[in-house]
Amino acid sequence: MKKTTKRILLFSCSLMAAGLLFTGIGFAAGGRPGISWTQKGIVSVSSQTEYRLEKTKIDSFKNVQIDINSMADLRILPSDDKNYYIEYILDGDYNEPSYEVKGDTLYFNQDGSSISFINFGFDFSNMSNTKSYCNLYVPENTVLGTLTVYNDAGNFSVSSTSADTADITLDYGDLNIEDSSFKNLTVDMDAGDVVTKSVHAEVLSLINAFGDSTLKDFSGKEASVEIDSGDFYMEANTLDSFNGENDFGDMTLLLPEALKIYTFDLNTDFGSIRLPEDAPKGYYSEDEVMEEYYKTDGETNKTIHIIVDSGDIEIKNL
Repeated sequence: MKKTTKRILLFSCSLMAAGLLFTGIGFAAGGRPGISWTQKGIVSVSSQTEYRLEKTKIDSFKNVQIDINSMADLRILPSDDKNYYIEYILDGDYNEPSYEVKGDTLYFNQDGSSISFINFGFDFSNMSNTKSYCNLYVPENTVLGTLTVYNDAGNFSVSSTSADTADITLDYGDLNIEDSSFKNLTVDMDAGDVVTKSVHAEVLSLINAFGDSTLKDFSGKEASVEIDSGDFYMEANTLDSFNGENDFGDMTLLLPEALKIYTFDLNTDFGSIRLPEDAPKGYYSEDEVMEEYYKTDGETNKTIHIIVDSGDIEIKNL
């Protein structure tokens, strides 16, 4: 190797090492490399600030309408007293969030868009040093009228909440609901897991494109489930009718009463149907093309209808 070439390589390596060293120093000092292209123009990532609101008392409300188009986790929690509160830390790359109680409805939204340039192979998908979130506190035993939520990228958790109607839409994020009750619960997920525990919904409609769904200690009258890819598991304390479709994944349903009272219509193209030993014989098929089905005429008008393209169906008793 020529001396000139060798010197250039050594000098280049020295500059690279120095760059990495100063990058590390910058990280340690709290800096963030890169730029972000937002509705405010091209700005330095390090110059971005967050929108902060300390826990603030707000007027009471009956309905909730939340629309978050940024990256943030959302929580609805019981308050320690009889008052309503809100607090948040939200991404400064997006438009300033707004909230107001108008009539009987709380409106909260943050819109806008952000396109970030990724440098040096680091993951800057979330440019904020602090995890963005919004917490809404509602007095315990409050029954909301309508709860409408859209969250673009982030998890949504609900605890000890009741509402006549809840309509939840998440593009990217997990949903967790505990100790809550609804007359009508509609969930639409693009990519994320659903986990519920001790939830009552007289009418449940669940759509999950990509993700697992686990519903423990569930009670209700009607449940409709549509899954593109993911496993489904439900423990039903009460259930009059169930309609489920799954393209790729297993479906497991635990029922509270003897299977002979249900009318079953189960079908899987590529998979197995597993039933308790004391299940009614009904019409059962396991043919050469791997399709299996199970059909019975129950003693009541309670129905279980499940169709799976690729995956197993399992029915159990609680």
